[in-house]
Amino acid sequence: SIWMGESEFNGKNFLTTYMPLVDYKGKAKGMLCMSLLETLVEELVESILFVCIITWVIILALYFILAYRIRTKLIRSVEVLSERVSVIAEGDLTTEIEENTYAQEIHQLSSDVREMQNKIREMVLPIAKASEALVGSMQQLSGASMQMSNAANRQAASLEEISSSMEEMGANIQQNTENSMHTNKIA
Repeated sequence: SIWMGESEFNGKNFLTTYMPLVDYKGKAKGMLCMSLLETLVEELVESILFVCIITWVIILALYFILAYRIRTKLIRSVEVLSERVSVIAEGDLTTEIEENTYAQEIHQLSSDVREMQNKIREMVLPIAKASEALVGSMQQLSGASMQMSNAANRQAASLEEISSSMEEMGANIQQNTENSMHTNKIA
């Protein structure tokens, strides 16, 4: 087993480590001893700690600088493009997407979105025109339907008058028939 401890030699403190040397059968063949001045170890630890702290400060500074650059270059470009796409998604196909404000990858994406917008315009424009024509046809059909409904109502009223007149004529004929039969009996 390894032994670690402090030792003193010529009035100086040492950190000492003893480690047995064994062969492949596990038999002890000797002892390895390593000693370092305690002040040297303390200086070494302080130096390592100082280097670690400086390294972390540099890494954090680089991180914040890189994060700021990514934010201003890439993320802002994505936000602007996202705003434009949201406007298009709401149905406004007239908004324009600038192409010179984006990073290279975002530039390609904005070009693709602009191309998609143009294709959607090409598809929607004939549909919009057909819809307008359809609305016009529906209005004409509605007008013709109203005219037919009014004509049918007038004809129904005329038929009702004719039916009423025919009922009166039927009643008169019936009355005449009865009068005629009564006259025939008297005669």
